[in-house]
Amino acid sequence: FTNDIITFEYDSSQNPSAYVQVPNTTFMEVGKGYFIRSGSDSGVITRTFAGTLNNGNIDVPIYYNSITDKANLLGNPYASAIDWKKVYEDNSDVLEGTIYYWSQSMVGATNNAGDYKSYNYGTGSAEPGITEFIGAGSGFFVKSLQAGTATFKNSHKVTGNNDQFLRSDENTDDGKSWFRLSGSMGYSPILLGFIPGATDGYESMYDATFISEGATIEFYSLMGLGKYEIQGRAELCPQDKPKEEIPLGFEVTSGGDYTISIVLEYIDPTFDILLEDKTLNITTDLRQSDYTFNVPSPIEDHDRFLLHYDYNAALGTDDIQLNINEVHAYFVGDQLHTNSGNLEPKTIQLFDVVGKEVINTKYDKKLSTKGIRNGLYVVKYSYENSNNISKKVIKR
Repeated sequence: FTNDIITFEYDSSQNPSAYVQVPNTTFMEVGKGYFIRSGSDSGVITRTFAGTLNNGNIDVPIYYNSITDKANLLGNPYASAIDWKKVYEDNSDVLEGTIYYWSQSMVGATNNAGDYKSYNYGTGSAEPGITEFIGAGSGFFVKSLQAGTATFKNSHKVTGNNDQFLRSDENTDDGKSWFRLSGSMGYSPILLGFIPGATDGYESMYDATFISEGATIEFYSLMGLGKYEIQGRAELCPQDKPKEEIPLGFEVTSGGDYTISIVLEYIDPTFDILLEDKTLNITTDLRQSDYTFNVPSPIEDHDRFLLHYDYNAALGTDDIQLNINEVHAYFVGDQLHTNSGNLEPKTIQLFDVVGKEVINTKYDKKLSTKGIRNGLYVVKYSYENSNNISKKVIKR
């Protein structure tokens, strides 16, 4: 390390764990993560690394101090991206199933606790666009099941890191729904997924605890006394599981207007997605509209909101014939073309990979997308009776 940067490690070998500033004479340990920032508030610092690239098995010690003190900061030791799913499968005896990594949104030395992003092995990411791939040189937090050793292997390496949506025609997001609580100071996302193999209890392979304590906006689902930014639950089924209620909690550091909305969802359209405000006795169909409410001052509330997934038998009758396989979307130059199948949607929306709405308009088979960047998008078609279908599409 040199004098123009400031470096910290998260020392889990201490009990309790602690952030510790690292002297500039320290050599970086392979497989360990560090927090590094510039010693000044402006300019760009470039570093050149020379020497032999890391290869083969790399062992990293894992610490467990208590149920509330089990975080470990690791780092990708290779010159290529690695696949978290492969890492977890080889280390599931000592690690939980979720990684948390940092995505800086603030300029200068100020940090926002809400900048931690998460990805869970079995259920996915807390907000759309976050993948299982960990870039070369990237650090990430994991939580331990017990003290032991985690091992990075050559078999964990991958070439490329952003094309997993295109590996098959199967929609791996089926049964998932992303929500966010937003306000003037930012937003906080959550994921709720009804996943084959998951149960309604806690499992680290499918559930991720909320870690962004201290953020200006905190939003989470509740399971018992625990806060979660990702929850995987048993699959919805009209016969065996026609209803599901999930309590939601939030904390904000200032009064004002806040909005709960669906970012993206792949829930069977025969299930309604309803938000109940128990304080005001208001129930909102989130597929039809967002829900905005006001709090006069800072507050933490775990009793106000219930999210309902309710089977709507009327939508399960033969008069509604939506088939996602009959809907096709593709770009031709600066136009989005659609074949909508046997039913015509009412509206069409286009979202980028982080869930930002790019287009919201009346349905048309050909839609101008001039000025929209190349990349991966999600097209959402809304039909009568609250039905909708979403498709992924790439603009090249």
